[in-house]
Amino acid sequence: MMNKMLAPRLRHRITIEQPSQTRDEFGGVIDGWAVVADNVPAEVMAMTGREYLAARAMQAATMTTFVIRQSPKVTQTMRILFNGKVYAVKAVLPDSTFMRYQKIMCETGPNATGV
Repeated sequence: MMNKMLAPRLRHRITIEQPSQTRDEFGGVIDGWAVVADNVPAEVMAMTGREYLAARAMQAATMTTFVIRQSPKVTQTMRILFNGKVYAVKAVLPDSTFMRYQKIMCETGPNATGV
């Protein structure tokens, strides 16, 4: 029953990526990102925003929560792509009642991974 109630709210699509390393033609290591899951249904909720001074310039950061169906794949080393922005995963919280969904707390801004 809970599944049917939340499913219409998962109307956005996100991409989940993890850090990866490849080698160039000279044997050097290139750090990059590899897609773990693409076109993942999600609910997107902007939580907080803040501005701060760093490197003599105003910076902005936004905390956003993504709710997806339960997935053991998501970790704090990953990032999420949504609407052309990169979101660094800060915490992965399971649904403590039914264990069908999980909340992924993310941050976008200068400190976000891969930005």
